[in-house]
Amino acid sequence: MKRLMTQLLNLNGVIVEDSRQRDETLILSIRVANKKANCPRCKQTSYRLHQNRFHLVRDLPMGTYEVILRVNRRQFKCEYCKKPFSEILNFVGNRKRFTHRYAQMITEEVIHSDIHNVAKKNGLTDEEVWSMVMAIAEEIMPIPVEKLRRLGIDEISLVKGQGKFIVVWVDLETHKLVGLVPERKQPEIEKAMQKWGEEVLAKIKEEFHQIFEERKDLGTGTLELIDWLKKAEPYYKKSVKTIKRWLAEVVGYFERRTTNGIVEGINNKLKVLKRCGFGFRNFNNFEIRALLYWHFSDIS
Repeated sequence: MKRLMTQLLNLNGVIVEDSRQRDETLILSIRVANKKANCPRCKQTSYRLHQNRFHLVRDLPMGTYEVILRVNRRQFKCEYCKKPFSEILNFVGNRKRFTHRYAQMITEEVIHSDIHNVAKKNGLTDEEVWSMVMAIAEEIMPIPVEKLRRLGIDEISLVKGQGKFIVVWVDLETHKLVGLVPERKQPEIEKAMQKWGEEVLAKIKEEFHQIFEERKDLGTGTLELIDWLKKAEPYYKKSVKTIKRWLAEVVGYFERRTTNGIVEGINNKLKVLKRCGFGFRNFNNFEIRALLYWHFSDIS
């Protein structure tokens, strides 16, 4: 029976010692097969057990049964620095009441729904669900931008009808959201971009200059556009003024046939995300949900 339950649990290096059933809940007492641990201070290996510490954590359900693990996070005493320490368990975080894979399951449900309904479905509180989402978000944030070369920028209303707009950043090569800025003011955008570092910004600038300096098609297209603007200005003053203001972005199309379609597509998905969450008033919460939507698969 123990071997069967160990196989069903399917946690690497973990053995089920005992199993009990209470109504629709399975309580599994488990232990880690490894009999040693590394001291976090001096990095030395210790076999000396100091004491056992048991606590309960939620794990993935088995069929219709809720699964609770009785975990022994053993405390060892280092033979070198003579200080006690708790072992690191790769399937559950320190002081967490849920396994890593259970948090992933809950987070994936939240991505396609909302906090309250996911909590209700799984018998959790809203706070418990959000703590799991945050635990997973910590693994992917901040989003790595070292390979970013082509950046798409747009805006979206965070709260409809209140004039609160945020800035959306998209990697045009991976078609993924890479960041949000809480305000569309230039100082805020510059401040956020400076966090990427000069090396990343230099790559983006280099790509921008190549569009103008190295492509003949770009020059031809730009000249023709300028000629058209002169002809059209008497009739379409507002449109011409808008095109001139965004001229650099518009003529970039001639270099790679790059349009704003990718960014607009992501904006549409962001709107769907807002509807699934019944709206967002907190920018940080929306940012976490949005980045998880595009990058959750990177850690699954």
